[in-house]
Amino acid sequence: MLGADPEIFLVDSHGTMKSAHRAFPKVGKHEGLIQRPTGKISRDGVTVEINPRPDPCRETLFDSCAELLAFVRLRAASRGYRLAFQPTMPLTKRELALLPPDAQYFGCEASLNAYTEAETQIHLDDPATHPYRYAGGHMHISCGNNPVPAEQARACVKLWDLYLGVPLTFLFKSKETFLRRRYYGQAGDYRPQKYGIQGDYGLEYRVPGPELFKHSVPFSLAFGLFRHIYSNRAHLWGPVADERGLWEDVQGTINTGTNATQLLRLYHLPEWATPQTLAKLAEWLKRPRGESVGYNGISSWRRRNHI
Repeated sequence: MLGADPEIFLVDSHGTMKSAHRAFPKVGKHEGLIQRPTGKISRDGVTVEINPRPDPCRETLFDSCAELLAFVRLRAASRGYRLAFQPTMPLTKRELALLPPDAQYFGCEASLNAYTEAETQIHLDDPATHPYRYAGGHMHISCGNNPVPAEQARACVKLWDLYLGVPLTFLFKSKETFLRRRYYGQAGDYRPQKYGIQGDYGLEYRVPGPELFKHSVPFSLAFGLFRHIYSNRAHLWGPVADERGLWEDVQGTINTGTNATQLLRLYHLPEWATPQTLAKLAEWLKRPRGESVGYNGISSWRRRNHI
């Protein structure tokens, strides 16, 4: 099963970030939870978080995300706001002063880092005065009735960084992306998970930002790679496990944007995305366009663009 929990900002007509409590006053997974046939909506600090119903099909998962986002969009529009799929947004002093207590602090639970093997958590001198807020586009995959052994999980996350995190960094490189990664969503960031009533175990990849949820083409590419890498992790790990300097380069690329083009040239999965495909997709994403309504997968996009 595939799953997700992207966090989305609200902005006013001037593009200024407004705390989501203005449209979603209640907070949390209980009193603030909105249940939909396609999943759940809740407020997480200053952002709105959606949790689509897990599904093995990328198209169905995207359609669930789209339905949830349509609900959020309508609620936000009724208050004069629109959605912003940004990894980082500044928070004005006026808005900071108006935040409810729960939104003044960062409430993320600790995650793990595949490189340091240590717990990580957002650390700020004073979150109540910190002038930015950050949003993620976390990806989930269920792995069956038994947890993935820690060593295998770390190897899988490193492969996600190499073959997914680096391409997404190339597609969505911006100062906002790398500002976020000073504090949150750095290379190797993940959580082991246990899902639902039946208790399937799984992994949450926390490096991506929310940008990939705006359009179905990068969504299709990202979740296709995500599942392919997990399913083929044993085969993919051997050739790169002991590459000298590789993992330092991967961390540098994801966290700061350095050497992305060089890494893509040396390490990519050609059946999914060559450097040429990613370059054309990056140009396509730069063109003005609204959010995706219907599903347009990476394969049909390649055919239409003769790639």
